[in-house]
Amino acid sequence: MAKHSKLLQKANNALASDRFEHAINLLNKLLIEDPSNTEYLLLLGEGLMRNEQFSESLPFFAKVVEKDNKNIRALNNFGAALLRNKHLEEAKEILLYAIELAPNNIDIYTNLGSVYQGLLQPEKSLEVAFKVISLNPTWFMAYNNLGCALGDLMRLDDAREAYKTAVALNPNYLPAIINLAQLEIKSGNHIKGVELYESALKLTNITSGEKELVKYYLSHSYLYFGDLNKGWDYYDFGFSDMLPTGAYRSKRKFTQPKWNGDQNTKEIILIWREQGLGDEILFSTCLNGIHDSGLNIILECDPRLVNIFKRIYPNFIIRGESIQDSFYPLFDDFQFQLPIGSLPRYFRKNICDFEHNINFFLPLPDKSELIKERLNSFKDKVLIGICWRSGMLSLERNLNYTSLRDWGELFKNPNYQFVNLFHGDCENELAEAENTYGIKILRWNDFDLKNDLETVLALVSELDCVVSVGTAVSVIAAAAGTNTLVLLQRSWVLLGENDRYPWFPSVRPFVVETNEHVALNINKLNSFITKKH
Repeated sequence: MAKHSKLLQKANNALASDRFEHAINLLNKLLIEDPSNTEYLLLLGEGLMRNEQFSESLPFFAKVVEKDNKNIRALNNFGAALLRNKHLEEAKEILLYAIELAPNNIDIYTNLGSVYQGLLQPEKSLEVAFKVISLNPTWFMAYNNLGCALGDLMRLDDAREAYKTAVALNPNYLPAIINLAQLEIKSGNHIKGVELYESALKLTNITSGEKELVKYYLSHSYLYFGDLNKGWDYYDFGFSDMLPTGAYRSKRKFTQPKWNGDQNTKEIILIWREQGLGDEILFSTCLNGIHDSGLNIILECDPRLVNIFKRIYPNFIIRGESIQDSFYPLFDDFQFQLPIGSLPRYFRKNICDFEHNINFFLPLPDKSELIKERLNSFKDKVLIGICWRSGMLSLERNLNYTSLRDWGELFKNPNYQFVNLFHGDCENELAEAENTYGIKILRWNDFDLKNDLETVLALVSELDCVVSVGTAVSVIAAAAGTNTLVLLQRSWVLLGENDRYPWFPSVRPFVVETNEHVALNINKLNSFITKKH
């Protein structure tokens, strides 16, 4: 017992001095002797959490809660670990139960507020933040959660004050600094946002994992200003477990090392998809320069793109994304791997690198013939494909999308024939626009615009132009070489350019400033299309 007591004291001292690896080793030794000791289990879980080993901490908190389901400290830590591992519904359930046992526990409420933020329930998050502030008006974490909720509700000025209060109460509290930087960027104050991020990197208490988090966020700002070298380097930190749901690039795991861009290697390289369809196509343009290099490349892509990529890149092995439930690859037939979004780090280091020839997507001849038949009777008009929004909407995202009611000036032009390219449930919207403006928007029930990309490709290839907000539709049209007019906010994707879209020469961007509504530029489209057609 005396030996155990000494080891436990050493473990506690190690945790107190932030020597987490040492504490974890000591606690593992204690658990070998007494594997069911809840104190050891709880401390080990906390050590793993503080060492940013979030997934590894889960089973230890679970064991403690299983043995003692009224242990408030264990329940709160279990909820926090579930939150870190993106198990938001389970975290909510645990934390709500913990609050029943300890209705005035500030730490539990703080974690619950973060869970509601992750679940996109800002009203709930706001309610929880005010509850915590009522319990402790000087608790800095509560003001950070308050800022998050207000920001999600687009109350940006109020959110800014909440974040500033959190930083004033604790100048070293990284989440509030990050959130304040993001808010400044959303408000168009990009330089201020960069200053905040860079100040965060200088914090004396920042961990290596937190540095990676800040660098990933900072990468978008550097790319926004056209600093591609540093931007792409920092973009590679987008796989941190600390990133919130939807922000990290991918959950995929590998035992194989990352490829470093060496074009002399004879080993097999897996290049794998990440993020959404539009980003995947965007980054795939970097493959053009290495297709004929003699590299042995396997390209894993969205299954909908397999046959399209086979036509463009016959020298590559093309297959659909192949992942086990564990997030490890299904196949072990390669020696190096690289996410497709990391290709620009090696092959698009400056804006001149975007001058490479584009391998445009080639539609299938039989699909093209089908589309030509459908459009034949409308060839006397300018054929315009339209996509006005995404299927995922929120208060923040709505600034990047439009309503068909915003398109009145275009719809009034009798020389245009419009073709729907949005794949979601939009029949009521289309019918309303048709009735309001006395027009016909073409669509066909036998076309699956979401899953049949061969048909989408053939369709956009036969149009005179496509007008779209920033969705995958605009990228597919651009990849087909179709004149594509994109309504978008100024963002990192422009890589510091003003009226040029570096990724595709066929795109003409119509840009509004950050936090402005993209619909502001719709009235400029009419004269532009008329000049071109």
